[in-house]
Amino acid sequence: MTSGEDIVSKLDRTMNYINALNYYCDKIKNDEINYIVCVEREEIVKYLSLALDNIVNTIKEVSKHKNVYFNNGDNLDLAFERLENLYIVSDKCIEKMLSINTFCNQVSNNQLDDDYIILGLQRIVDNLEDILDELYDCFCK
Repeated sequence: MTSGEDIVSKLDRTMNYINALNYYCDKIKNDEINYIVCVEREEIVKYLSLALDNIVNTIKEVSKHKNVYFNNGDNLDLAFERLENLYIVSDKCIEKMLSINTFCNQVSNNQLDDDYIILGLQRIVDNLEDILDELYDCFCK
């Protein structure tokens, strides 16, 4: 099993990704919306993907179940079912992971208009923070 220190460092790294995303949320709050949408779309997707991958990989390491995965929108039901059957994190946490994955895929595939990205990003970052809090509670106490 992964040591507690390794888990904390992985979760801390995830927090760094979330902090990077909060930077973009702050820009949105400061009405730098056009900059975010036009210039930083790829960076937003990168940090969302890194944070979600890090979360899933931490769960996989702790659970020793390497067949838990998210694959760019493919097999989401299977990933949900596998995570759910591990009973490591709550169903609400899993639902938030899936919503983040969906948002990330939609942004990277240009399926969302700019207004939705602007409105949705803070909610997605809040979901990431909730997931991270639950993981700290599960793995670091």
